[in-house]
Amino acid sequence: MAGIEETLTTRMGPLPVWAWASLGTAGLGFYLYHRRAKAAADQAAQANADNQGVSSNLDTVPISNLTTATQPMPIQMGDTFVDVDVTDSDPTKAPTTTGTKPPAPKPTPAPTKPPAGKLPAAPKPTAPKAPAQKTVTVCPWPQWCGSLWGIAQHYYGNGADWPKIYKANQGKIGGNPNLIHPGTVLVIP
Repeated sequence: MAGIEETLTTRMGPLPVWAWASLGTAGLGFYLYHRRAKAAADQAAQANADNQGVSSNLDTVPISNLTTATQPMPIQMGDTFVDVDVTDSDPTKAPTTTGTKPPAPKPTPAPTKPPAGKLPAAPKPTAPKAPAQKTVTVCPWPQWCGSLWGIAQHYYGNGADWPKIYKANQGKIGGNPNLIHPGTVLVIP
């Protein structure tokens, strides 16, 4: 009786038995993959056919129509959409809406007069607010906020600008710019 090794190495035509078994297994795998892919495509086509009654038509609108000034998109007012009438293509006229009434304009209150002999107090000029200073908290190293290079890359788009951050925070960082500690809050100039 022949052993398994002899059976697998026995030649059947141009190839040994093990090669024919491998080819058969690969062919079966390809057939099953192809059958599953076709079933998924058929299921997607059926779902698409079932959804034809849905009112969204964004997948059928050409991109050029979405950005054209003469054909504006519907305007969202609260939770309802209002269709914009585009029958008149004159851009100087305001678009008319259909389907809803425009809200009535609110009456403006009549101006009040100050008491005789007293002028209203002039509003105090406000000092311009200083822009909020950007800060970043150092995090453990593999993340972008774990090195001066990563922080410069994130905020400036160029990691080579890390000396700006180091100079602004040298008192917090110390003499070694390669040693920043997680939790340290750095100022971004």
